[in-house]
Amino acid sequence: MLEPTRHSRRNPSTFLAITMVLVLSSTARAETSLFPEPLHLTRIVASAIDGSSQTIEEFYSGSQVVSVSGSKVTVADYTKRELITIDRAARTFSVTTFETIASQSNRCGVSPCPESVTVAHAPPASRPSHRLLPGNRERYELMEGGPDERLVVTVDRGTLISRDAFDVIVGAAYPNSRSHETDRMAMLAARDGSSTKLRSQSVDSTGYGLPVEQTTTMQTPSGEVTVGSVVTRVGHETVPQELITIPADFGRVESPGANRKRQLEELDSLPMRGSPRP
Repeated sequence: MLEPTRHSRRNPSTFLAITMVLVLSSTARAETSLFPEPLHLTRIVASAIDGSSQTIEEFYSGSQVVSVSGSKVTVADYTKRELITIDRAARTFSVTTFETIASQSNRCGVSPCPESVTVAHAPPASRPSHRLLPGNRERYELMEGGPDERLVVTVDRGTLISRDAFDVIVGAAYPNSRSHETDRMAMLAARDGSSTKLRSQSVDSTGYGLPVEQTTTMQTPSGEVTVGSVVTRVGHETVPQELITIPADFGRVESPGANRKRQLEELDSLPMRGSPRP
């Protein structure tokens, strides 16, 4: 499993020994890792703000997810429970714990957000329409909570993953949390696309198709707006080592999430307006 490292001169024999240890430890964890086999996705993400889109290269291996967008690289480590952000344009990097991210997002109403939270009482959704696509793919479409919101999910049945891995890919794993939409996506991605099969599977079973499209189209007063992402390529390449190597001259900076948390803590420590000062 690849890991971000600071670049420095090393004794060749020491480097070889470290490499062998990493390989052996990765092999020992292969059966229990989120992604036992490397997975490389090229994803196009659409923005609802200005209608623009960006291409992101995503590399999944073991317990790590590496996302590359322009000069920025993020490494999410689900074993260490931390997010490393490398900005090659600014020549900086930052490290943020999952707990800090969860406390900032606060999507489940508490801080820190418990893992694998599923929101109860989902709004009603229509029965999904279903269509077979070339390449062992299936496309589902349903109205989410009303006629003005349409959810489209396309699943690649040729690549099966666990529920935990599915949650990571769709952004429903800790430090985020599950939602009505991601739970419905998981239901559709289950091996036979039925809620019965979904309930009968454990989270460790490899019975979920790979989500390759997740878009929501909403009717607004100014027209139709579509947000979400589409995977344009599925491969099995590993992330190039140079992308996650942190050069020695890069400076460490405070992450935006840690900065917000510190500011909130400082505000909480200020005396209330009108209260007596010690």
